[in-house]
Amino acid sequence: MNNIEIKISKTSRIRFSISFFIFALLWMSGLEIVAAVLLPQHLTNLMGATAATALFGILNAVTAAASLIANLMFGNFSDRTRSVFGRRTP
Repeated sequence: MNNIEIKISKTSRIRFSISFFIFALLWMSGLEIVAAVLLPQHLTNLMGATAATALFGILNAVTAAASLIANLMFGNFSDRTRSVFGRRTP
């Protein structure tokens, strides 16, 4: 394989890092607003305060369990992946 080395200036690396951080912060802020504010309010409007609290708790528990299983499964699949470039190692 060809070893091509790409030179990136220190200024470009810093600008990229800062912009990547800002993008991730804004992206996660938007998701957090939906999960922490808009979804509970929507559930309260649909079914009342008591039922919405119970349903929101159930949704959070199911989501946590599903993400635990999915992270373990797909992490294992990813570690076992092989391609034309060789084995993907952690």
